[in-house]
Amino acid sequence: MSADNDKRDNEDTFNFFLEDVLVISDCSFITALQLLFGSFFIFNKSFPKSNSKTLDFI
Repeated sequence: MSADNDKRDNEDTFNFFLEDVLVISDCSFITALQLLFGSFFIFNKSFPKSNSKTLDFI
């Protein structure tokens, strides 16, 4: 096993779905967060009322 495989095994990975369609798999947290915010603005979606102030702050 190489050092790259050990590092990859310890990282959390995320899948990004858009309307039940897998868009990107095995992405990092930062990439998933960028996709989340980008998709809200690109597709002119609004944040859920319960999280709107938190997500606007970030």
